[in-house]
Amino acid sequence: MNHPIVIYSRAVLNGLLLDRATAAGCTTIRSRVSQVDTNGARVNLVVGGEQKFADFVVLAGGARNQLLPGTTALGAADLEMTQGYFVPTEDDHIKIKFLKQFEGYIWSFPRADHVSVGICGKMSKHSSQTLRRHLDQFVIDENISLDGARFYSHVLPSPQAHTLRRRRIVGPNWAMAGDAAACVDPITGEGLFYALRSGDLLAHALIAGQPDAYPARLRAEVSADLEFAARIARKVFCGRFLGGAVTTRMVQLLNHSATFRDLIRDVFSGAQDYRSLKRRMWAQFGITVAEFTKSFVDPRSCKDAPQPLGGGEPAS
Repeated sequence: MNHPIVIYSRAVLNGLLLDRATAAGCTTIRSRVSQVDTNGARVNLVVGGEQKFADFVVLAGGARNQLLPGTTALGAADLEMTQGYFVPTEDDHIKIKFLKQFEGYIWSFPRADHVSVGICGKMSKHSSQTLRRHLDQFVIDENISLDGARFYSHVLPSPQAHTLRRRRIVGPNWAMAGDAAACVDPITGEGLFYALRSGDLLAHALIAGQPDAYPARLRAEVSADLEFAARIARKVFCGRFLGGAVTTRMVQLLNHSATFRDLIRDVFSGAQDYRSLKRRMWAQFGITVAEFTKSFVDPRSCKDAPQPLGGGEPAS
């Protein structure tokens, strides 16, 4: 990466955000909301068994939270399942593995005091048993000890383009943000940035007294790019390019072209949006091919490249 990756504990990050909200004057109620009625002049909520009222309610309760009336629940085609282990060990490397004809990937991410090893896949394409089988095989292949490891599983949005375009995310006295609004990258599964940014955009719309402007603001900055990502996601994971899997060719180009590495670094750091990605790829395609070819003629030209992911067909 061209810029360092900062690793936060979610408990710490969420705590920092909550402390900021409290310092700004918010009152925190640590209880479960079990019912929301937005049909009256004010929003009627049942919180911890008690009735409370609000002028406006923002739902940021995850992918499958269906508290607001008049909204469409995300179905299997708009969701992905993650499974993984929190392993009490340390590592200095991020590992990514792609699978043949599989809409998702396996990862090993180092964190402050453990390693997160996991897999994500489209719920409409892959069963939980299939995900667990691939994950456990990865653990064996990478010689990862699961002594003291803790298993986890979550459901996250993986929205289709038409879902992002058509789904209602705001009403007269309510709105949705983050995962609830399906603001997640359909390729990488990244959602934290989009959760924070969608909340920010909604806050500015509310401050301006224009909550109806929120979807347009979100689309201009976030949703349109995520729609494009949704349209190409299957091609990225299951497509073919130059006689091989797209993921295989991508890893090979990463190993042999500094220009292509810079492009992918920008994609995964958020500096390169998806809508202009194709134009940039074709603009530098000649340079990428030249660097790829030169690496075989003069191996020294590729001395700073990352190492392959293993023998055989890389990352397929």
